[in-house]
Amino acid sequence: MKGYLINKFCRRVLHDKDFRELVLRDPSTAISSMPFTRSERDALLNGDVAALYHEGASAFLLLILCRFEVLGLTLPVFNGRMRAISQDQSKSFQEQ
Repeated sequence: MKGYLINKFCRRVLHDKDFRELVLRDPSTAISSMPFTRSERDALLNGDVAALYHEGASAFLLLILCRFEVLGLTLPVFNGRMRAISQDQSKSFQEQ
């Protein structure tokens, strides 16, 4: 199921303090410990929550990443990137 592994990653950041510290210290190593696709891995490392959302990740669970400010995500950064999704969807709808 698309997005399942990303959701699992978010929950692991929330519940596993050692893993969360690894993500903060060395995100590449932490992410490589899970079987992500190349695009998922790149999106995580870049904090591209819009791409992760499009992959099927839960927006609610993605908020966990900015709660702990991992992968360069703060609440303002997260909000800006997620708002871009609704703007893109609005443009697509208007073009139809």
